[in-house]
Amino acid sequence: MSAGTTGGPQPADEPPGEPDPLAEHVLAAAVRSGLVESEQATQLADSFARFAVGSDPDHTTATAAERTASLLVEQGLLDEEAAATLAEEVSTSFLPGYRLLRELGRGAMGVVYEAVQEKLQRRVALKVINPRLSADRAYLARFRREALTLARLNHPNIVTVYDYGEVEGKVYLALEYVDGVDGAEAVRERGPFPEEEALRVVRDAALGLSHAHRHGVVHRDVKPANLMLVAGAGDAGGARTITKVMDFGLARDVEPGPGKAELTQAGTILGSPAYMAPEQTEGKPADVRSDLYALGATLYHLLTGRAPFASSSVLDVLVKKRTGRLPDPRKKTPHFGRGVVLLLDRMLARDPAHRYASYEALLADLDAVAAGGLPAEGPVPRESSSLDLDPASPSGAQERPRAAEAAAPGEGTGPAGADAATSPALADRRAEPSAAKPPAPSPQPAAGGSALPYLLCAGVLLALAVGAWAWRGPRRTASGPDLPPPLAGDPEAGVSSRAEGAAGAPDARTLARLDATAAGFLAEAQSLHRGGEYAALGKAVGDRLALYDLAGRAPPAELLALARVAEAAAREGRGAEERRVWARARASEDPVERRRLLADFRARFGDFSPVVEEAEELLAAAAREAPTVSVATTPRDARLWIDGKEVGTGGWEGPLRRGEHRLRAEAAGYLPTRLRLQVNGSLHHELILGPRRRHPLRPGLRQRPVFRADKFFVQWRSTGSWKAILEEAGVLGEAAGEPAVTSRDLRPLVRGMDAGWSLSWELLAEPRRTESGSWAPSTESAAEKTALEVRLLARSGGAAVLRCEGRRLRLGVLRGADFLPRNEVERPRPPRHLRVAYDGDLLTLHADEKEAPLASLRPDWRAEGEQVEFRVLAGRVLLRNFRLVELVSAEPGGR
Repeated sequence: MSAGTTGGPQPADEPPGEPDPLAEHVLAAAVRSGLVESEQATQLADSFARFAVGSDPDHTTATAAERTASLLVEQGLLDEEAAATLAEEVSTSFLPGYRLLRELGRGAMGVVYEAVQEKLQRRVALKVINPRLSADRAYLARFRREALTLARLNHPNIVTVYDYGEVEGKVYLALEYVDGVDGAEAVRERGPFPEEEALRVVRDAALGLSHAHRHGVVHRDVKPANLMLVAGAGDAGGARTITKVMDFGLARDVEPGPGKAELTQAGTILGSPAYMAPEQTEGKPADVRSDLYALGATLYHLLTGRAPFASSSVLDVLVKKRTGRLPDPRKKTPHFGRGVVLLLDRMLARDPAHRYASYEALLADLDAVAAGGLPAEGPVPRESSSLDLDPASPSGAQERPRAAEAAAPGEGTGPAGADAATSPALADRRAEPSAAKPPAPSPQPAAGGSALPYLLCAGVLLALAVGAWAWRGPRRTASGPDLPPPLAGDPEAGVSSRAEGAAGAPDARTLARLDATAAGFLAEAQSLHRGGEYAALGKAVGDRLALYDLAGRAPPAELLALARVAEAAAREGRGAEERRVWARARASEDPVERRRLLADFRARFGDFSPVVEEAEELLAAAAREAPTVSVATTPRDARLWIDGKEVGTGGWEGPLRRGEHRLRAEAAGYLPTRLRLQVNGSLHHELILGPRRRHPLRPGLRQRPVFRADKFFVQWRSTGSWKAILEEAGVLGEAAGEPAVTSRDLRPLVRGMDAGWSLSWELLAEPRRTESGSWAPSTESAAEKTALEVRLLARSGGAAVLRCEGRRLRLGVLRGADFLPRNEVERPRPPRHLRVAYDGDLLTLHADEKEAPLASLRPDWRAEGEQVEFRVLAGRVLLRNFRLVELVSAEPGGR
């Protein structure tokens, strides 16, 4: 399924005999149109109650309204043409302002459609709740809460809400349409995720949920089905996915606050049992740690392909959460690293006190595990663990003695199956200082695991320790001779020398110095890191590591983490590049440039940069100022320009600043097309070029009188302020608080004009009387304040439209109440003579009798008549010299 929808209506949830609002709407429209008798509609209503549930396995490929109307064809009540017309009407009238495209899913709670929000021409996922729930005040409150919750969340990893409302008893929520697949469906289709991808999905979700929590929202229903996986923009083959959290229907405020009653009663269980935290199964209030448990259950599902404690019995699931344990995932998938098992153990802890306390802590450990290290947090106590781990194994959940914790501060950062503090350069740091030992053997990666994480970690420590020793030169121990620095090419030689020379107690002054300056040094080093002073950080940490080596102590985990940061920043000049990119992004006032600079900031510098979260906030702010816009052209080989710069052929997608932008497109066989595009948010726009006529036409000799001033109010239907000007053979219209409208049916006049017809008129904007008593156009500045709209080729709910606004002419279509321009032309001065020509296929716009077409439009509907309508929208205009002329072929011998 492709949509930014909720966790998904499913056909199995539909209760028998449930009336379908769309089917009822189709029947009502058919009755109103006289296509179906009222009694027939009543008889058909029951058979349509479940028309979309399982009856058509391919139902999502057709428009929902089309499928409904097709059932009337099957009943012999409509022909296919009438059904198509009915479907078109229903798709736009079911929910005014939205055009239904297809059904995405349905369930007991309602239906989700893919639709187009017509005013902004953007695709949305439209949630319409079941009519029987409209009377359920508790459910309506929950639905409204979801809308309000989403409305205050703005994050790239959360589905955006666009609109919420109630129309004619239909309660709806318009959400961002997300073209992707949810996590549960992805597992069903392709099986368990690779460890790297699963961690990335959960990390994206944690970023979105962290944003929600910062705004006081707990989700309460985190699960794979509520994570939408979307191919990232610009990624080849969609290899890099972006995760968006959806369905905040069960979300609640962390602190309800005054006037916000808690809608869930004490003891009520809401959520999905397989992913609910144990405290939720008891009806206790959910907090951020409950969402973290559900996110851990989601990670377990992605990695193993099975929901945790999966069972056909809900009661069995709830009991197992309190008393059972999940099998060690490595038994089924041996290649899982120790890091991911420890991560799961912490996230799935039964006791909330043993889970992560914040998303920040989780994100730090996710990054550490993704980089091949271990979480900073150790195993949880066995009685709180949800995993059936061997207590004797390196990942076994057990209470570690405090002495062991103090002696192994680096355990949370090493590779899977190895102790980070036992790298070759530091192998003897945990030995008693007075006992000389041979060098410890290099640890090996766990069976089936990769040696790469271990080599990277050990390489960092070796490089820093060796560099520090070399810089300090010979050193003296308390009871031994001066020791030379280790050989650069043989780190083990240095280790052996230090071990042999450290037979006595460590230097008391060194120990005292370490103890007295430990906290101050870490604060200074962290300050260097925050300031991006990576070279100074590397030197300071190297010196400090040398002191720990001299004292025979294992360095603390914080120091080793800073060592890895310094090494990562030094590799291939990445630190300098990160500083350059960050400085440019902060200095730039252009949100488009900021998006370009920061788009892959985390991927490039996330393993060492202190400003990753700040960069992502800046990126999100830039995305709000310069949302993503996509422009497609018809035909697809049209060249496209945006703001005077050619951007490609067939279309373009990228960020544009909010405001007005100028589009231009050209293609062989089409008239050049120009359009102003107003960008207020992410949108998709289809630029449809107007074709050129294949066969030229010219005005013929046959003319028909279309206007007589003395019979204006008899031949034309008018509302608003109009005045016939007999001496000018014209009519004066003025928008006095409301549009002045006049129209006439041209069908009797164009009968027999088989090749087509041309209608021309003279337009005087803000006319004035001259001294001779005649009428003349006013100044150009006054003309700029007038607006005239001409509607032609009308059909139900739409028409072809020409708008004259000062010097600007716009040709487009009317959809409901919305004018959608297709082309616009800027004239040197306000046009005075205008002409439209229609040959049954193309409608063309001309500025005078001889000028070539300025713009064209091929209607994609069948006109219901030849009515012409003039609307004065602003100011005063004088219309005169109307001419209706037959068109004939300009080719020799042509008619």
